Amino acid sequence: MYERIIVPLDGTAFGEYALSWATEIAMRSDAVLELVHIHVPAHYEQDLFEVPTYHYTGVVGSDAELDRSALRRDVEALEERARMLTSATGLRVRSRTISGNIDAALEREAKAFGADLIVMSTHARTGLARSKLGSIADAVVRHATIPVLLVRPPAENATPEVPPVFRRIMVGLDGSKLSEQIIEPVARFASLFGARTHLVHVAVPPGDQTFSRIIHTSDDRSMRVELTGDQYLGHVAKEWAADLRSPVLEVRRAASPVTGLIAAALESEPDLIAMATHGRAGIKRILLGSTSGEVLANAGVPVLLFRPRHRAWGRSTERAVAVAHTVV
Repeated sequence: MYERIIVPLDGTAFGEYALSWATEIAMRSDAVLELVHIHVPAHYEQDLFEVPTYHYTGVVGSDAELDRSALRRDVEALEERARMLTSATGLRVRSRTISGNIDAALEREAKAFGADLIVMSTHARTGLARSKLGSIADAVVRHATIPVLLVRPPAENATPEVPPVFRRIMVGLDGSKLSEQIIEPVARFASLFGARTHLVHVAVPPGDQTFSRIIHTSDDRSMRVELTGDQYLGHVAKEWAADLRSPVLEVRRAASPVTGLIAAALESEPDLIAMATHGRAGIKRILLGSTSGEVLANAGVPVLLFRPRHRAWGRSTERAVAVAHTVV
């Protein structure tokens, strides 16, 4: 299950929307929660804390003192939030306020904490709005080496249902080994919540795609075979039969993976959509689009994303080594 969960908070009700989801997962897993606030200094510049001190030239002393005061307030507020959460739930909760670039600082903290899941709120901006305004969640997903659960509040001060649960999980698969690496995180969620899974492959024109796969036979031989979409999903379901409870299999034909997955979600009404992501950035992301981002923005349910290493994994993956920490 999950042992150490990070929740980035920005001091707003919008950011705290993710806390209900993280708390429920932590309670079911007996996990440690870490509430993280990234304090961005007033005179921040890229990689400020990794450059020589002469880059601080020109920082006015009074401004620096104001920044230190703001940092102290951030620390105290987060510590109080952790104490309140511990009192209300009995969970082990710690707080960490760190300074720096948000996505890079969070990645370093996740590694130091030995986290195996990040849960955070997002505005789920897409297209030009993403390129102009940026997206913290997008940057976190592109840098994270662990699964990220993104929840999108329906309104700025919305409160989620209590407790939030996942009973139906839809998994998007494109036929690649990379896309299948989301299944192990999905299996954890399915086990925690007793959820049923729905494996979806979207076939786009000009017709059914075939997938070349290495199939291992019962007599220890291996052979390369061509599978249709239906056969492919059947093969995945068989491979993960011990972890996924009789998954529903669906090959959906659509003009694009995005439209197909959104249509499948609107029909099946899952509580969670899960998929692997390439983690593209910059102009490449704008030109090629983002299936995961579009699904998050349009499906109306939380999305579990995982940016895997670009190599074929086996059934198991290395866990990050957990680092001992004091909890509140």
